[in-house]
Amino acid sequence: MTLLVADRKRIATEIAHCKTLYEGFDAPGKMIQALGDVLNDCAKRQGGVEKNAQMQDLHGEEPEVRLARGESLNYHFTVNSAFLTLMLQNAAKALGDTRAVVGKSLEQAKGRWNNGEHGSAAELTLQDVFDLWQLVQKTRSVAPDLTSLLFSSVLSRVYQATVGATKDEWDLEPWHRGSCPVCGQRPHYGQLLSEQGTKVLECWLCGTQWNHTRLQCPFCELREHDELGYFVVEGRSVCRVQFCRRCSQYYKIFDTRDMINEDILLSVHHLASLEYDVMAEKEGFRPGSGLSWMVGV
Repeated sequence: MTLLVADRKRIATEIAHCKTLYEGFDAPGKMIQALGDVLNDCAKRQGGVEKNAQMQDLHGEEPEVRLARGESLNYHFTVNSAFLTLMLQNAAKALGDTRAVVGKSLEQAKGRWNNGEHGSAAELTLQDVFDLWQLVQKTRSVAPDLTSLLFSSVLSRVYQATVGATKDEWDLEPWHRGSCPVCGQRPHYGQLLSEQGTKVLECWLCGTQWNHTRLQCPFCELREHDELGYFVVEGRSVCRVQFCRRCSQYYKIFDTRDMINEDILLSVHHLASLEYDVMAEKEGFRPGSGLSWMVGV
């Protein structure tokens, strides 16, 4: 489950937990809480996400058939352009964008986007939104980490409200690939469970969780142990940065084996440990998810 789908009380509890595990998470924690409140309120005032976004069908093919072939369902959606813009602008305000820099950058990017091959579409596909995301990055008016937070938060809110509990109906047990079985995105984080040290990956977009081979890179599928490694911050070993020397990519794993309750909100722990992302990129590793959380990258 991702941040904006969980109830407010659970988010607050997880933020309080993270303050005991990661340094300097007090102010960011309050900001994250505000972000969730603002987006939920904005969606409600616009009639709900379901009114403004729609899942694309699988053209009649049964999900289990595609999964059995080892193919992601690649469930995507279309979203109303005006609704998406409003959500992004409200999210930016919640994060302290008092000078509306994000809003101006978004409008600039949309202008370039509309003048390109896309046209001024009222309905945007997921790929359209990713293209718009990249254009906002290229304006260089907004730090990459802030852009990643804005777009990933809004997209995950839209996606999970649209797919809902439908994904819980599918048998994902056989799936052990490095990408999400539901939407096809590559993970940015996961966790180690106490039961036999199982590694579970979680999709940043749709919140789907699936088991993955513990000693394997999810991005290039390497299993040579000498090329795989991880690092932690001394005295704070909950978060591990797992890296692969062959493809030079990384992801984060949260070791919950010693926690009383292992059912944690990984998205909150991810945001509480962004300093690890900064360290990983400074060491020359790229986020396998494609989400950069480092200012100036």
